[in-house]
Amino acid sequence: VANSNSCIPPAAPVTAQVPSLPNTTRGEPCPLDGDGGRLSAGKAVLAYPSGKMCVIRSLDGENLPNSKHPILVYRGHVHATTSCKMSTSGTYVASGDSRGKLRVWALDHEEHLCKLDTQGLSSAIRDIAWDGESKRIAYAGERLDNSSICTNAIQWDTGVTQGQLYQHLKGKSCAVSFKPNRPFRVVTGGREDGKLHFHKGPPFQKIAVEGDKPFETAHAAKPGVTCVRYTSNGELVASVGSDKGLYIYEGKDLGLVAKKEGIHSGTIYACA
Repeated sequence: VANSNSCIPPAAPVTAQVPSLPNTTRGEPCPLDGDGGRLSAGKAVLAYPSGKMCVIRSLDGENLPNSKHPILVYRGHVHATTSCKMSTSGTYVASGDSRGKLRVWALDHEEHLCKLDTQGLSSAIRDIAWDGESKRIAYAGERLDNSSICTNAIQWDTGVTQGQLYQHLKGKSCAVSFKPNRPFRVVTGGREDGKLHFHKGPPFQKIAVEGDKPFETAHAAKPGVTCVRYTSNGELVASVGSDKGLYIYEGKDLGLVAKKEGIHSGTIYACA
């Protein structure tokens, strides 16, 4: 284009899309979401934060729901995005940024309208999870002071708190997972204390430890839980962290089922 004020004609066809890469920070998990929900069932879809944007892309080249393209770049955040997660229905996406802003927006609408814009935490939101009914969201991250929270569960459309999640030491958590079916459970992992907190609800309250259930201290030898994830049927939940180990628990009673220690040469940042 010779002239500086020239622009691409609206009718010009899009021949290729090249989205930006995910955000990466040394010593921090890189959140990737590969579950496209029921709307995109059977399709390979990947969602991740990138700069101040959220990228949703189809890995097999098929167009996204209600779209003419296989890639969507969402630009609704003012600050750097830190996490994004597609709902189990596949119609909405919840995304968080480094200043604690939580937004829920429509994936299947051509204008991607924002349904919820709220201040979720006082600092970065590190992980987000949807329940199996796409009605509730749990998120975990960091807090700036002792008067604020680092984990929470809300109703997705109103932002109303669904109970009270137990807070972690020093207000740092980067892992949360929602049991996909009833009875619902929410698991959060502490980045500093190495503990797992198990909750039942709604409204969600911490499950008191009786004997060895729930087993909260699997990562106590070298504190630092980086990821917790439920299986698709909700029967099991797994956790990984700084101790190079993998621990598997019962999905409902949250008792320890199996453990694999020293399966990696360093910190394990994600599991699925």
